[in-house]
Amino acid sequence: MMIAALAAMTPMQVSAQFFKKILKGAESVLNNAVSTTRSNYGEILGVTVEWGECVKWGDDVNVKFTLCNHNSGDFTMHFFNTWPSGEKHSYAIASNGERYGITFIYLGGAVNDNCSVLLPSGVKVQGIARVSKAGGKVDKFRYVALGGYNPGQKTPNFCYTSRSMEVKEVSNTNRDNLKCTLPSITVNEQEIKRYGNSVVLVFTLQQSTGKDMMLPVGDIKVYDNGGNAYAAELLPGGSVNMISDVPVKRSLAIKNIPTATCLSIIRMTIVDKYQIEWRNVTIP
Repeated sequence: MMIAALAAMTPMQVSAQFFKKILKGAESVLNNAVSTTRSNYGEILGVTVEWGECVKWGDDVNVKFTLCNHNSGDFTMHFFNTWPSGEKHSYAIASNGERYGITFIYLGGAVNDNCSVLLPSGVKVQGIARVSKAGGKVDKFRYVALGGYNPGQKTPNFCYTSRSMEVKEVSNTNRDNLKCTLPSITVNEQEIKRYGNSVVLVFTLQQSTGKDMMLPVGDIKVYDNGGNAYAAELLPGGSVNMISDVPVKRSLAIKNIPTATCLSIIRMTIVDKYQIEWRNVTIP
């Protein structure tokens, strides 16, 4: 029967049918690659996940999500971080096929030793999963899987998945020409003014770590658009004592700058390897 059907086709039809089968087979292999050994995995009945934003966080990427228990009683979920084998639990796959590990950093609050979270009935609970070492490499995830194990359930192994997640830059400044590479710090420029031969840039810093912290400040580099360098001083100087979610005002005094009208870069190093940086700053 198959031979007769092939004999009745033109060479072009046979070629088209052949390539359709090849493409279908390749699609099957791809789907199996991102769901390996998950035949016994599923979502928990009555518990849903709403996927939030996916943002770069230093060297990592944070994936935000919201859990909701639609059942009549409270429910506790037990998530798993990526195991050393990287299989069967939580992980992410980039658009180029590279696999990354996941660690849960927030589950309705601080994460406990067994990564469990209580879901009251009808209440939304937020979570954050951190994809390690993907911040400088990945612009899009093909597949993100958040898995765990709940004993006593009909399907004890659970997994919630999202496909095609764009990785965005963290938004932690109020100017397009201003960036801060430490995601937990928000920088808001307030004003820039000239005082004689000096220029003063006023801004606020705010941290969102959930606890008090000291922010060490290192080198400050300033250049104008002609390549001239200038000395600058942070006022008040030294490390910045910061309370979580409370803005702190600082001024940057740039000295002996009588004629320049544009600064090509202002870069301030914080916590050794991070920077607060302005580009193409017009001096009024």
